[in-house]
Amino acid sequence: MDKLIQNFSIKSISDFFKSKISSFQPISENLDYIIDDKQFDKFSALQKIGEVEFKNAEDLLVFACKFNGELSERASKKQQFEIAKKVLKEDFKDGSIFVFHDSKGCFRFSFIRRNYGNKEQKFSNWKRYTYFVDPLKTNKTFKNRINGCNFSSLDDIQEAFSVEKLNKKFYEEIATAFYSLIGGKVNINKKEVSFNSCLQLPSTPVDNRKVYQEFAVRLIGRTIFCWFLKNKKSDAGIPLIPEEWLSSSRVASVNNDQHNYYHSIVEKLFFLVLNKKQEDRKPYMLPNDHELVPFLNGGLFEAQEDDFFPKDSKGIHNQNFALNIPNDWFLKFFETLEQYNFTIDENSINDFEVSIDPEMLGTIFENLLAEIDPDTEKSARKSTGSFYTPREIVDYMVEQSLLQYIKTKTNIEDEEQLEILLKDDTENPFNEKQTIAILEALSEVKILDPACGSGAFPMGVLHKIIVLLKKLDKGAVWWRAKQLEKIDNALVRKAMEEKISKENSDYIRKLGVIQHSIYGVDIQPIAAEISKLRSFLSLIIDENIDDKAENRGIEPLPNLEFKFVTANTLVSLEKGNTLGKDMTFDFGETSHLQNELQQLRASYLQATPQEKENLKKKFEKLQTQIYKQEVLNAGGIGSKRAQQLVAWKPFSNESSAWFDPEWMFGVEKFDVVIGNPPYVQIKQIDAESKKRFTNSFKFATGRFNLFYLFIEITKKFSKENSITSYIVPDRLLLNTQCADIRKYLLTEQNINEIIAFGELVFESAIVDSIIITYSNSKRNKDFIKALTNCSIESLKSPKRTEIPYSHIDNSPNNQLDLNYNLEISNLINKIRNNCELYGNICNVKDGIIQSKIPDLLFLKDRKDEFSKKILFGRDIDSYKINWNNNWVNYNEVAMKSAEALRGGNGLRLRNSSLFENKKILTRQTSDSIIAAYDVDNFYYANTLHGAVIQDVSYDPLYLLGVLNSKLITFYYRTITAEEGKVFAQVKIELLKLLPIKKTKDQQKIIDIVNALINQIKIDDNNTNDNYIDQIDLLVYKLYELSYDEVLVVDAAFELSEQEYDNYKLS
Repeated sequence: MDKLIQNFSIKSISDFFKSKISSFQPISENLDYIIDDKQFDKFSALQKIGEVEFKNAEDLLVFACKFNGELSERASKKQQFEIAKKVLKEDFKDGSIFVFHDSKGCFRFSFIRRNYGNKEQKFSNWKRYTYFVDPLKTNKTFKNRINGCNFSSLDDIQEAFSVEKLNKKFYEEIATAFYSLIGGKVNINKKEVSFNSCLQLPSTPVDNRKVYQEFAVRLIGRTIFCWFLKNKKSDAGIPLIPEEWLSSSRVASVNNDQHNYYHSIVEKLFFLVLNKKQEDRKPYMLPNDHELVPFLNGGLFEAQEDDFFPKDSKGIHNQNFALNIPNDWFLKFFETLEQYNFTIDENSINDFEVSIDPEMLGTIFENLLAEIDPDTEKSARKSTGSFYTPREIVDYMVEQSLLQYIKTKTNIEDEEQLEILLKDDTENPFNEKQTIAILEALSEVKILDPACGSGAFPMGVLHKIIVLLKKLDKGAVWWRAKQLEKIDNALVRKAMEEKISKENSDYIRKLGVIQHSIYGVDIQPIAAEISKLRSFLSLIIDENIDDKAENRGIEPLPNLEFKFVTANTLVSLEKGNTLGKDMTFDFGETSHLQNELQQLRASYLQATPQEKENLKKKFEKLQTQIYKQEVLNAGGIGSKRAQQLVAWKPFSNESSAWFDPEWMFGVEKFDVVIGNPPYVQIKQIDAESKKRFTNSFKFATGRFNLFYLFIEITKKFSKENSITSYIVPDRLLLNTQCADIRKYLLTEQNINEIIAFGELVFESAIVDSIIITYSNSKRNKDFIKALTNCSIESLKSPKRTEIPYSHIDNSPNNQLDLNYNLEISNLINKIRNNCELYGNICNVKDGIIQSKIPDLLFLKDRKDEFSKKILFGRDIDSYKINWNNNWVNYNEVAMKSAEALRGGNGLRLRNSSLFENKKILTRQTSDSIIAAYDVDNFYYANTLHGAVIQDVSYDPLYLLGVLNSKLITFYYRTITAEEGKVFAQVKIELLKLLPIKKTKDQQKIIDIVNALINQIKIDDNNTNDNYIDQIDLLVYKLYELSYDEVLVVDAAFELSEQEYDNYKLS
């Protein structure tokens, strides 16, 4: 391995494979004819150097190619992949390794494997996994992973290139650094380790946990951002930030001089160098070579109040040495970072650099805020419901949303051609007229992520649109002209023209998309910061560095305060007297102020620091003018709306209590709304928010979840025919609590597709998820496309089931049953025929809810006259009750008082008349219907449902036989997703919807059920299979099932077809 790294040659690579794989066969085959093309003029000596046949019959080919230039992490990456694909189209087995090398011994070591996916998949991409190796660096990951690989199969090799493992290990080390800074507990090698806080913040007690956590996240995020910048170098090899500034050796040097590293280097780098132009740095003592570090702008390094870097009366920053971070913390942190390779390119779903990429910032953010707080035992992610969405899911949702948007906007109906266009490695299949139409659509698109987290979806949108623009407008000629056309102000347009004339095409494309197309909002302040940070990195990687130019040729980054905002998406701006008919924000008589505000937003995006300060003042002045106008409109009274408007502070990290896209973004409605809205149960929502939501949302009823409200409010942000794509819990499909939302989606929206995952796609989530994509229009087709038991790997399989709307419309509560089968659907409809609903026959009620006082409510012995016999779910089996000497203290006054003393409000004792009746009891925790008949007036807990018969034409024993039958179990399992679940439940609403056959021929079932109950009383150990089989047979006949239909219900049914047909119900 060391020989390969330190003395690279074709022989050393061949020797390496000989030492690792006994079946490696060296070959020398010249393939230069494949690169005999002008676009590959920097490449030579392309050759096959060996091949391997593994024991499992898989093959591996090994190729090498020289790059006639200086190889780096980014140099000619795309061309290298193109060369590899050209080679593999001619000579492809199962997998291959390509080694691109230069004269200095640097090389890119890539494993390429065909992504076969589903066998029916139309587009089969190659996936590339790469290590970049530099003999002057440690290359620790490459050494450990490749040296540790046994190369016994392609799967083993792919495991050695696993980006997921690398990212997980990196995050664990970042989490350790985080907790060693602020104190707390973290798992290291499956052991819990505790740290004391070493961070000291001025005038901030350690128990002010949130300030410490957010300071630490900002510090780590900014530092890693700067670490990425060290990897952006000019042609002369000079990085944007000097290597030695951020290094363990520099920390050690500062430590030896008895200085504080944070105040000497980091604080100055953040706030006095990256955030200031050269002329504005003069008042400060700065590290040597600071002139090599360009001014970045963008607000990322503007000192916030909680950065503790105040200004004096002259506007000069003064360091606050009460802020203390030990040098030793930075030393350990940098030693960790120095063990990894960093790349400033974000990986795509088909091209992975085995190194830390900018997406890792998103993972760090999502996970750090999700870490358990040792004091409160809560986490930010639990309370806000955020989870980081895997890259493959983001890519798919973005791709499908853009496909539907382009299809709607351009009237191009050929989805297969659009899918080709949206792939990373295909050409544009459209003619010139269609191409211009698509470009126009992409230029106009407005896309919102209403819970953007760390920017996974906005970055996914940015990447995918850039892929499209590269194909549709290769020189970015059309796109450049379009960006200038959008600017009304002549001076601003001229400045932009000068700016974009200096930059490469990808930079211009990205700037346009960020400026005009993507928007994000999140309730957590740090989320908006990380989203902006990732946007900045995506721009910087495409800037051209000119060491001799002003600011080294780096254009200051845009200001994104009006692109990513911190606000509560679910709280709207109050309506004013001038509200338009569409119930959207309307300035009315203040429309001239609205125009000024729109111009201010456009100017602010590219403003210099001095211009920013002037625009901030202008914004505050406008805000005050609008406030006064609102008060005037309200008759001189300070309205809530006016208070909201004046309270928003877009230039601070303070979260706004409300959100309005027109006021904050200048965009009234969007073409695409996409994201992963938070999953937060009602019990996790504070009382004030709960009350506000209940008053504002029609879906905020019962045990609602925040994602219900995101679905509801999305319509407010959506244009007509716009696309929404959300990833939400699968409870939306069948849960009775979601019946109203399903009805809304089925009647007021047009569902395009639903994908249900057969596995947890979020590592820390405890619910299964689905992707639902729909358009803001009335239903215009007869079916919904669906995919079930989907894995991330099979996500792009074209195989979909088409579920007829008629099947859904006829299901209980409009359930979205994705396991559609025509035969089963017809059978379910037949079972429902000529039936009465169980809930119409009986009064069905839940049992006692214990809330905060189970120890006082439930007793093992009779206490007094208030003690009543009680049953739990475990006490019920089919046809029998097993009372286990449990009692309930039914002293209502005493129990309600005890509940109140413990701060609870969930105690439900129910009316005693519910219990003191003959009734059918059904178990609540089960994936089938388990029922027994109570004639002894038992009370029951909420693990049971009780049903008192209201329609006396139905005998209780008849109902008992039907409920316990295999047919009803089949029916229930078919219409629910409960079968096989560990915590399966029989929901009361679905219980009420069970179809009970209307018939006068009940007696035969009554007699057998009665005999069965008597037999159980005599001999509980008897299997009683004969009685149960007879009841099942009678129920099949009662519901008029054919013999073949019976076999669908019970494949083990023992009667022959003739025996079954000859059996008569009466």
